[in-house]
Order: sequence, then C-alpha cells, then structure tokens
Amino acid sequence: MKTNTPLKRLLSLLIVLCLVFPPFLIKAEAEAEAVTKIEAVFAQLGVSGEPSRVFIVNHFDVPEAQAFVDYGDYISISRLTDLGTIEADGDTYKINSEAGRFYYQGEIEDATLPWTFTVEATLDEEPVLLPELSGKDGALALSIEVKKTPGQELFSDFFALQIMVSLPFEHATQVTAEKGTIAMAGDSNTVTFMALPGQEDVFQVKANVSAFQMPGIQISAVPLNYDVELDSFLGSSEEFDFQQLFDAVDQLAEGSAELKTAGEEITTGLSDFVDGIDKLVDGGSDLVSGAEGLRGGVAEFGDGLNAYMGGIGNVTYASRQLASGVSELGGGLRTLANNGQALIDGAAGVKQGLTALSEALGGSDAAPVDVGEAVTSLVNGSSEVKNGLNTLSGGLTELAGGFSELTTQGQNILAGLSNVPEAAPPALGAADFAAMFQIDQETAQTEPFASMLYTLAEQSAAISQNVAALIQVKAGLSSYVGGIGQVNESLQPLQSGLATLAGEYATLDAGIQALATELSALGEAGSKIGELKAGIGELVAGQQQLEDGLTQYVQGVKNAAYGVNRTGDKPGLAAGMAQLRDGLSRLNNEGGKLKDGATELASGSRRLRDGVADYVDGVKQVQGGTGELRDGLLAYIDGVTSLADGMQEFKEGVDDLDTEVEARIKEEIAAMLGTDYEPVSFADPRNKNVASIQFIFMTDAINGD
Repeated sequence: MKTNTPLKRLLSLLIVLCLVFPPFLIKAEAEAEAVTKIEAVFAQLGVSGEPSRVFIVNHFDVPEAQAFVDYGDYISISRLTDLGTIEADGDTYKINSEAGRFYYQGEIEDATLPWTFTVEATLDEEPVLLPELSGKDGALALSIEVKKTPGQELFSDFFALQIMVSLPFEHATQVTAEKGTIAMAGDSNTVTFMALPGQEDVFQVKANVSAFQMPGIQISAVPLNYDVELDSFLGSSEEFDFQQLFDAVDQLAEGSAELKTAGEEITTGLSDFVDGIDKLVDGGSDLVSGAEGLRGGVAEFGDGLNAYMGGIGNVTYASRQLASGVSELGGGLRTLANNGQALIDGAAGVKQGLTALSEALGGSDAAPVDVGEAVTSLVNGSSEVKNGLNTLSGGLTELAGGFSELTTQGQNILAGLSNVPEAAPPALGAADFAAMFQIDQETAQTEPFASMLYTLAEQSAAISQNVAALIQVKAGLSSYVGGIGQVNESLQPLQSGLATLAGEYATLDAGIQALATELSALGEAGSKIGELKAGIGELVAGQQQLEDGLTQYVQGVKNAAYGVNRTGDKPGLAAGMAQLRDGLSRLNNEGGKLKDGATELASGSRRLRDGVADYVDGVKQVQGGTGELRDGLLAYIDGVTSLADGMQEFKEGVDDLDTEVEARIKEEIAAMLGTDYEPVSFADPRNKNVASIQFIFMTDAINGD
C-alpha cells in the first residue's frame, strides 16, 4: 500500500520513538528466550481532531530464531524490516524471524481510540472553521478539548498526554497559553500542554496571526512510569521531618486544653450577659414610657401655647384698635374744647350787643338811627350761637358714644384675659422635667434627652416671663378701662347740660328774633320803647346764664381732654394705651419665637420617642438572639471539650505517624506513577508479553493560501 509523505514521516518518527522510549517504560518480567512486544499506535486526525486513519507499528524483540504469532484486526499490513517472514490468516499473523528486531505495520479501520480530541477556534472572538483560518489575520484563540472514551480506561486512566502546538514566528506573535509551557524551537514557538492520567480538560492557546498557517498538532500518550527511590527521597528530605509536627501537636493539645478552660469561663460570663440584657430590656420599656410621656407632655404644652398665642394675638389686635380709638377721642375732646371757647366768645358778643342796644334805647323817645344795624348784627350773632350750640351738643353725644364703645372693647379684652393667673408660674429646670416624665438622672444626662430637657427648661423660663408680663398688661388695661369709664361718666353731665343749654338758647334766640321785629316797628310805636328795654334786659340776663353755662361746659371738656391726652410730664390715657399696645405687640412677637421653639421641641420629642422605640426593639432582638447565642456557645464549649479530648487522643496517636505517612506516600506515588500498571495490547487482548504501548496523534496542518 502507499502512504503520503506526512504519513511516512510520522511512521519514521514512530520507529525512532520505539527505539528511544523503552528505557523509560516499564520493563515487563519476560520469560527466558520469550519474544516481547512493543506497540506504537499512530492516529492521523483531521484538522478539527476527528480520526481519519489509525496504524499500529508492532515491534518484536526476538532473542533467538523462532516462529510466533500476533493478533490484530487489520485491513492491511506492511513489513517494515527485511528480517524474517509474515503470513496473514484472518486476524492471525504467523511470523518466522531470526534473532533481532522484527517490525510490521497494520492499519485498523473504525478503531476506537482511548481519547477524543475536539479542536475549535475563534478569530476576533467570532467562531470560525479551522480550514477557513488559512491565510487569515486577526486575534486567534485555539482550543483543544480532551475527553476519555468510555470502555478504554485501561489506557486513558494510566497514560499521560503531551500536546504540542507549533506556531511559526512568521505567522503568529504574542503567543499565550494559560495551562501550557511556551518554548522556542527553530523558527516557531512550541506550546506544550500536559494532561495527567484520567484527566479531561480544555487547553487554549492565543496569538495574533497574519497570513495564518501552522503544522499539525502533535499529541503523544505514554504511561507515567519512572523509577523513583522513595526510601532515599523520604529519608533525606527535610520536608518529612515529623519532629516539627509532633511539637506542633503538643502545642495544639495544650492550647485546646486552655481553650476548654476559657470556654467554661465564657459560660459563666454568658449567664451574666443574659441577665444584663434582660435588665436592659426592662429599662428600655421604662425608657419608652418616659419618651412617650415626654412626647405627650410636649404635645399638650404645644396645644396650650397655641391657645395662649391665639389669645395674645386677639388681645394685641384689640389693643391696637383701643389705642387708636382713645387717640381719636383725645383729638375730638381738644376740638370740642376749642369750639366751646368760640361759643363763649360769641355769647359774650351777643350779650354786649344787647347791652349796647338797651343803652341806645334808654332816655329817648325816638330810636337812634343805628338801631337797625345793631339789631341785624345781634340777630345774626344769635343765630350763629344757636347753631354752634346744636353742633357742640351733637359732637358731645358722638364723643360719649365713642367712650362707651371704648369701654365695651376694653371690657371684652379684659374678659379675654380672664384666664391669666394672679401670679406667673415658676420656671422649671431640666431636673424638674426629668422627674415629671419619670426619666432617671443618668438617662437625663445622655443625648438626646439632655438637649430635649434643656430646651424644655428654656421654654418654661420664657413662658414664666411672658405670663408675668401678661399679668402686668392685664393690670394696666384694667386701670385704663376704669379711666375711660370715669371720663365717660364725667361727660354725661356736660352732655345733658349742653342739651338743656341749647334748648334754652333756642328760646332766647326766638326772643331776639321777636325783638328785631319790635325794633323794626319802633318808629310807629315809640310808646313801646320802655317795654322793649325791659325785654332786652331779660335777654341780657339770659345771655349771662348762657355764657356761664358755656364756660362750665368748656372747662369740663378741657378736663376730659387733659385726662385722655398728655398733661405736662404725666402720660394721659391715650399715651398709656399706646404703651399697652406696644407692650402687647412685643409680647406677641416673643410668643411667636416661643411657638417656633415649641414646634421644634414637639418634632424632637417625636424623633426621640421613635429613636428610643427603635433602640428598645434592637435590644429585644438582641435578647431574642441571646438564646441562640447561649445555645451556640454551649455547643461551642461542648465542641471545644471534644476538641481538647480529641487532641489528647490525637497526640497519643501520632507517635507512629511518620512511619504510617511514609508508607501511605509510597502507595500514592506508586499509584500515580503507574508502577503497578500491566500493559495490555491495544491491537488485540490475545497478544501476550506486551512490554509497553505508546500513542502518537497528529492533526492535519493548516496551510497558507
């Protein structure tokens, strides 16, 4: 049969390997003069790892000329040496050879190999078929998956695999392999991977490629079979000096005993800890009650303060109206006093006119020439006096009504202040509030209780001062309302007298009007001059009474004006009401600040209550966890006790540890190196005296375009 050039090269390589590897392989105990056999299995794989052709090169070491048989299900065979003859009879091959080495090759169809290999690749992180990599550029990632074939464990569990990937410098750079070893060989980087017996794995190599091509991947499988002198190795290595281990075990045993003692102390401390947690929970419940009481007290304080501020606002507004009304009344009284003086002057003028008229009529039978003009002036002046009296009477009536309204307003304000106590409440300190809300002294000195109680004390001092000021305001307002009432009472006689005076003067004015008519007819009734003079005399007397009454009225109005307005350096009623208004305004402003503080205090008390509640909940959770902690610690103490006891037993049991470990290490190394492996023919289990087996696999190359 014919083989291609790569196959010939691989077969040549197999022959060389058969000559080179035997010194490193297990040497079977061959019988004297018996023929021993070495099998080299070669598998040609496709570029992706699938098998295409499988050959076995059979090597026989013939100690002397003889005939022997070999078995194998080959579809064809080829003799590789000129030594001896071989005849095929089905799957049996009869060999007649002289002394020396006899080789022949057999090809197996549909052979089941101990491993399957799957080769895949990505280029620039995109999957690509391996044949399509030829001549490509980019970032290459080549992976080789190794899996065992079920039923072939006699080989896969005892053979180690060596995988070699060769990447030419010209076509691959920046080569990396996480599980492999990279070495330069000729004009290429050679990446070598190793899979231990029974191992399944995926190996990957990465590189930047250009005009890519590479030779086939080579895979060889041989049993791990090396002669190692374990006795000399274990005896000479310091790593196996067990005295250090014995010393460490002694220390560990002593430490576990101390740990046991400490655990017993922890158990005692745990009981105290649980008791402390229980007390903390009980105290936390009291703390929650105190915080809730504090919040409720602050809320009631805020409600009372709001009501207090509402009353202060109303009183302040009413005091402003009252002060304004008193000021207006003071101005009205001044106006009435001034107008009253003008009336006195007018009444005096009328009296003088009547006197002059009487004198002009005296002793003459005929009226003087200027009597007409005097009468006209007298009539006009009398009319003005009458009108002025009516105006004054109406103004005084309105003024009296204004004083009555002011009195009513003042009484209403006093009624609004009826709840003001006789004495200001004492200012409470932080300690007083702590006692009120049942907060113990130690807790009251911690935050946030200390800040909250200090704020309450400040608010209490401010309230005490404000209430004291309000008491003074109430007393002053009561005096002012009494003063307004007195002024109003003093105006009542003036009002009544002025009304009477106005009525009487109306009669007097009617007489003056009648006199004017009489004087007009004086030329025709000269005999009536005597009667006329008598009437004028009566008018003069009445006018004198009017003047006296007006003088008394004006003095009374002036007295009332002096009481309402400032008199010298003494403040009058209007000035006092202005002071009262200003005092109430300041009190209202200060109350606004107090209200803001109370709002902040209420918010803080709510936060305090919530914070204390969260704190107590946390403590309760801790309390709930203490049971688990106790159980865990008790279990821990039991474990520590068991550890201490076990460590003592362990200490007693490690006396022969060095001997036992040495024996066990020998067993494990022997199993790993395959010293107990008995080679089995891959070609046919009927073949005997198999000295060694090796596998060589090679994938197809990726040639450039």
